This record gives sequence, structure tokens and C-alpha cells, in this order.
Amino acid sequence: MLFEWLSRTDEPTNDFGDLVEDQAEQRASWNLTGLLERVLVEPLWPEYQDLVEQARSRLRDED
Repeated sequence: MLFEWLSRTDEPTNDFGDLVEDQAEQRASWNLTGLLERVLVEPLWPEYQDLVEQARSRLRDED
């Protein structure tokens, strides 16, 4: 879930840049994304989007 979110914040069409108060915060985000890219294999799996949705469901507050 964290990797998915970090990956989306790195897209040019998002508004995450408005939340960054200092370039160091953006650098930390990029560094963390890079670390996760080196160790995660799940984003390459065909069922990755299903895994992301399952993780979202587990993290949501119950209604």
C-alpha cells in the first residue's frame, strides 16, 4: 500500500507537490520509493492490483 501511494505521488499529474514544504521531503519520498522498488516483487505480479485493493480494504475504517 505504501509503495502504491508513493508511486502515485511521483506522477507529474498529481497535487502532492503542493504538500511538499521542502525539497528534502520530496527527496526522502523518492529515496523510499527507490528502496521499495529494489525489494518488492509484487508490483510485477499479474494480480498486483487485486493485492492493493485487498490491502486498502484491510486498512479502511469499518462503516
